[in-house]
Amino acid sequence: VMNLGVLQQVGPFEEIYNRPANEFVAGFIGEPPMNFLATEVQSENGVTILQAQDGSFRLNLPPELGRKVDGSGAQNVNVGIRPIDVTAHHSPSDNGRLELGGSVYTFEWLGEEGQLAAQLGAKRVLVVTSHMESFSHGEPVWLQPRTDRIHLFNAATGVAL
Repeated sequence: VMNLGVLQQVGPFEEIYNRPANEFVAGFIGEPPMNFLATEVQSENGVTILQAQDGSFRLNLPPELGRKVDGSGAQNVNVGIRPIDVTAHHSPSDNGRLELGGSVYTFEWLGEEGQLAAQLGAKRVLVVTSHMESFSHGEPVWLQPRTDRIHLFNAATGVAL
């Protein structure tokens, strides 16, 4: 993968898709493109937390992701989530998974799938949904990203953590 004539990453598609070297590669590979959420690193009681820069959400990171962030020394981290790796729900869940609350901006049924654009503070997040789902503009929505599929990038350099 090249960006303006500069080599960014070399490897088989699966490696580039699952372990992008930086934000450019992550956003370039995959359709629809990866969502990026700007956050600030915080710590409370030994737990690493990513606070949205606009204050709209907080992510209490699982220990393995917290160690990645802590080890990087980054003060600001961009969270990358592919639309296919997020589940959208009409109500909050009590399953203990990471969850982000927002509102439906748009929903488009495409036959074999749906595409939901959710408003999280100032940011819109795209989610690929089941063809069985339906959402209406303005209704509350809760997004659960797969924590094993979250990508973290140093916001200052764009390099993957």
